[in-house]
Amino acid sequence: WSNEMAYVLGVIYTDGNVRPGILRAPNTPDTLRVGRLTVSQKEPELLHKILELMGCNAKLLIRKRRIFEKGASGQVYYFHVNNDRIYDDLIALGLSPNKSRTIDFPDIPQDFVRHFVRGCWDGDGSIYFEKAAKMRASYTCGSLKFIERLVQELYKIGIYKRKILLG
Repeated sequence: WSNEMAYVLGVIYTDGNVRPGILRAPNTPDTLRVGRLTVSQKEPELLHKILELMGCNAKLLIRKRRIFEKGASGQVYYFHVNNDRIYDDLIALGLSPNKSRTIDFPDIPQDFVRHFVRGCWDGDGSIYFEKAAKMRASYTCGSLKFIERLVQELYKIGIYKRKILLG
């Protein structure tokens, strides 16, 4: 474990996706042979930082804004890493395909939890100011289990006021 590894894991937990490939999941309709990690973000700066911290030379790709009959999707930047070892390591750390609603907070050595949370916050959190310059923070996640543990970790460092909105 390192501070950087915990931070990157936090970003991957929020903005990453893993796929097993047909060698690990022969019944999948996928044609990808090996495990794949994909990380996507609206802003490319965070992805450049993650690639640098990973020591990875994956190419940053862009998917332009698309208009559909019932809505639109915004422009997004992303990269892929096709590597069974990385896939296996991420699975061992608690990630899974289609994780959004089922992900649980990983078992991380306590010294590195704050770096993991910082990575998560860079992925799905925000900090903003309200009236009278009151600082507020917001975090979005589809997994109640994950949010409950995140709140516990924030309590440990002295952040007590919270409101969890389910919807």
